[in-house]
Amino acid sequence: MQKHATDLRAQMNRNPFLRAELTARFRAAVARVVVQPSTCVPGTAVLLSIADQRVATLRASALSRIGHLACLLQRLVSLCLSDYDDGRGVCVNARAKAVVQMRQRSSIWQQLAWARWSLMEAALLAGASHALFIDADVLLLRNPFDFLVRQRSFLQRDIVYHEELANCVKREPCSAAAKMCRLNSGLVMSSSARLCRALLKLHPHHFDRRTRIDQDIVQHYGLSQLNHTRCRLPITYAGQCSFQVPARGRPLLPDRCELVTYHTTCTSNLSAKLQLMHTMLDATAACDRTEVVRQGARRLHAGGHCCAAAELKYPAVGRMGSWSECRDACRQLTGCRIFAYAEKPTTRFHRNKCECCRGCDVTWPRGGYDSWELIS
Repeated sequence: MQKHATDLRAQMNRNPFLRAELTARFRAAVARVVVQPSTCVPGTAVLLSIADQRVATLRASALSRIGHLACLLQRLVSLCLSDYDDGRGVCVNARAKAVVQMRQRSSIWQQLAWARWSLMEAALLAGASHALFIDADVLLLRNPFDFLVRQRSFLQRDIVYHEELANCVKREPCSAAAKMCRLNSGLVMSSSARLCRALLKLHPHHFDRRTRIDQDIVQHYGLSQLNHTRCRLPITYAGQCSFQVPARGRPLLPDRCELVTYHTTCTSNLSAKLQLMHTMLDATAACDRTEVVRQGARRLHAGGHCCAAAELKYPAVGRMGSWSECRDACRQLTGCRIFAYAEKPTTRFHRNKCECCRGCDVTWPRGGYDSWELIS
C-alpha cells in the first residue's frame, strides 16, 4: 500500500495538473462554492470543467443555452490555464503555460485528460456531494442536474458516465450485469472520492502516441475490476457519434428537443466542433425550454412543435379520454410519451383528448398538442 501511495505521488508530481499545491487551491475554491445555496443544483453538487483561451469560443457556445441559470453557474468551478478567466463560474488558475497547439493524444492532452479524475476527487474531499465533470466541447441544452434530481437512483451511484454511443444497446441504465459500451470521460459524475483515487492509481508513468487514453484505461482496468456502483446516463445525454454512426438495430435517439447535453464527439477539430454546436443550437432554438410539470409528467414541447416526418410512422398505442387514464396507461409502456391538449376539452370528445405511444416523440405538425414524459 505504501509503495502504491508513493507511486501515485510520483505520477501526480510528474503531471503539472495533479500537483498537491494546485489540487489544494481547487479544493478551497470548491469549499467556498458549495456553501452557497442553489435552487437548481442538488445538495452540495458542483459542475467542473477545464478551460483556456484555445477553447474560449467553444466554451462560450457550450454554456450559451444555460447562461441565464445563475443558480447553475455559481456551482461551476473550472481549472483555467495561463490566467484565462471568462467570468463564468469560478476559475482556478493552473499557473501553467498556455497550450497553443495541443494535438490529441499528445503528452499535455493526456495529462489534462487525467486531471479530470483528480479534480473530481478534490471537489468531493472539499465537501461536494457530487462532482459532474464536462469537457469544453459538451453543449449544455438544459440544466444537466435536472434529470439526475428526478431520478434519485443516479445520485446514489459512485459513478454516472456518458457513453460514446448513447444508444449503444437497449438495457437498464443502472444494471451492473449489462454490457458496458465505450465510456467517454468528457461527461462523467462521481460521488466517491475513494473511487476517483483508485482510478488515479492507473495514471500511466509516461505518455506517447501508443498510450491508451484515460477513458479506456479507466473502463478496462479500473471499472471492470474495482468494487463500485454505476449508472450510464440516458440517451438524452447524447453525442455526435450517436447521430453519426448508423443505427444498425440500436435504440432510436430521442428528438433533439429532448436532449439535455450534446457532446461534439467523433471529431477532434475545434472548428468542426464549433460548427456542430451551432447547428444543434439552431436545430433546438424553437424547442420549449419552460419547465412545466403537472400531475406526474413534465412537458417536453409546447403545442405546435413539428417533428421530422420519419417520427410520424409510430402508431399511437391507445386513445384515452382523461389525463389520468392516459398517464396510467403510459406507465405500463417503456419509453411512453403522452400527447394531449394542455387543459382545453375538444369539441369532438367533450373532454381532454389524450394519446400515448411507445418509443416515439410525435406532435401533430398543425395541432395544438403538448408532448409530455412521465416523471417519478
